[in-house]
Amino acid sequence: MVYKLFFIKSNLYFYFILSWEQRKLGDIFKYEQPQAYIVESTEYDDRYKTPVLTAGQSFILGYTDEKFGIKNVNSDKPVVIFDDFTTSAHYVDFPFKVKSSAMKLLSLANGKDDIHCAYNVLQNIGYEPVSHERHWISTFAKFNVYMPKSSVEQKCIGDYFSSLDNLIFTVNNSKLIGEHLINRPNRLHYKFNFTIPSISEINEYLCDSIDKDKQTVIPEILETAVRIPLNYDALRAIAFEINHGNDLDDLLYDLNINYSDTLIYDVEVFLSNDFNTLTNNNVEIDF
Repeated sequence: MVYKLFFIKSNLYFYFILSWEQRKLGDIFKYEQPQAYIVESTEYDDRYKTPVLTAGQSFILGYTDEKFGIKNVNSDKPVVIFDDFTTSAHYVDFPFKVKSSAMKLLSLANGKDDIHCAYNVLQNIGYEPVSHERHWISTFAKFNVYMPKSSVEQKCIGDYFSSLDNLIFTVNNSKLIGEHLINRPNRLHYKFNFTIPSISEINEYLCDSIDKDKQTVIPEILETAVRIPLNYDALRAIAFEINHGNDLDDLLYDLNINYSDTLIYDVEVFLSNDFNTLTNNNVEIDF
């Protein structure tokens, strides 16, 4: 089977004519049971070094200080953790421990294959679990999938997808995310759903985020928030700049937050008497 693919990198178009072959997924990946790497204590702490992983959406559950039973992998010898029940998967290239045995640790059966290419083939299998059972041995290992015959062409595809791992996206509207990025934490590192907090929520956030000796500026920021809708992304940037000694007016300008001392309103006035004409169209409102 021959496919034509286009890739865009650094504003250059790469064109490949790839010859693909059908192979069983169980022939591409070999698996290891995770029991030897299960963490004993779930008292995690961010000060510890070794991450405890799950193949589910959360990926990193916490960090442990346990020195034993660590799965030592790196970028030269990575693995894919595969959730045996939900069939979700994550690429991993750093040492880790796991929370439970409900997964398989997948690695390449043939060193000539490209792990990034194979991983993306795995990720694009359109399978929805319908029962609570283990899926790797009984189902996934038996799937027939297509892989490029040439290891060079595999690497070209693998390098392309690997380069996406180094990108960080900030997304305001999840509906604008391409379907191939949805539910792939290694592809989409951060997704923020921005909302406009209330004044009390803003005040609480600023009190937590701005250094104590600089909090006299908070009332001015709250006044700004009355005039301009500020989401948490803007508030985070403002607090950062304030903590680094920057003047509020200057930083609002630098952050491109449109601030004005003059407010202009369109006002419709209803008079209680028979008069319906305003003789002065310029009215100052003191509030």
